[in-house]
Amino acid sequence: MVRVKYRKFKKKPSKVKKILFKLIWPVFLLGSLSALAFFFFGTSRFDPSDIKVEGVRRVNSEEVIAVITPFFEEKHLGLFSGNVFIFDRSGARARLTEFFPRVSDVSFKINIRSRELNIIITERNKAVAIWCGVMSLPESEDIINKEQQENCFNIDEEAFAFEEALQTQGTLLLTIKNERSNQELKQIGERVTEESFLKNLLYIRDVLKETSQLGISAVVLKDPDEVVAYTLENWSIIFVDSRSIEDQVTALREILKSQIPPEKRKQLDYIDLRVEERAYYKYR
Repeated sequence: MVRVKYRKFKKKPSKVKKILFKLIWPVFLLGSLSALAFFFFGTSRFDPSDIKVEGVRRVNSEEVIAVITPFFEEKHLGLFSGNVFIFDRSGARARLTEFFPRVSDVSFKINIRSRELNIIITERNKAVAIWCGVMSLPESEDIINKEQQENCFNIDEEAFAFEEALQTQGTLLLTIKNERSNQELKQIGERVTEESFLKNLLYIRDVLKETSQLGISAVVLKDPDEVVAYTLENWSIIFVDSRSIEDQVTALREILKSQIPPEKRKQLDYIDLRVEERAYYKYR
């Protein structure tokens, strides 16, 4: 008996169905993504339930919240307000550091379940020196008004001015007075000088105190490149910032050790290090 095998033919999908499938699938995907985006961004479901501020000492927490709140009210693409997912973190950080010069850094921590936003503030709390910008007055001005031309700020190790300096702090911190004619008077919230230059000035104070038991009360910047350090023994040291400060400090230590004994230091008027590889000194 002969068996006959029958082949089953699969029905090919029509071209119309193929076209419809190619059209419907992207529309479905786009619709799903739009619905998901609206769920996360277009509703108030993910607006912050509470905003808390951490790490503040001198900065007012309520003021921080007042500055940050508008970032959750601004519209993105004209459609969505900022929630905990899409608010402008970099813009908020920049706005806070602009409003509060004492703030050095800002970070944000979000609890997705509770929608709670924690703003973590890092403040500038440690002043390393006092920076005074001193503008010279015309000769016709009364010298009594000279104090009005001097602005003094506490600065941190990055050379940022973050608050006005108190008069009583002058005995506790190194005072740096800028009397150079090409200076721009700085304001709170600005970097008063290069960080590397500030480190050089602090290096002068620290090294001389540790190695020569010599205290520096103030440093005055004069034209064109002079750095005049005033000691607690009422004499001065003249450096230049156009050459290595470290080399000049080394030369100073050598001359103090070899030529000027400690008992004679109080009789000094100044030591001049402006000439390279030379050191000149004068007694009163």
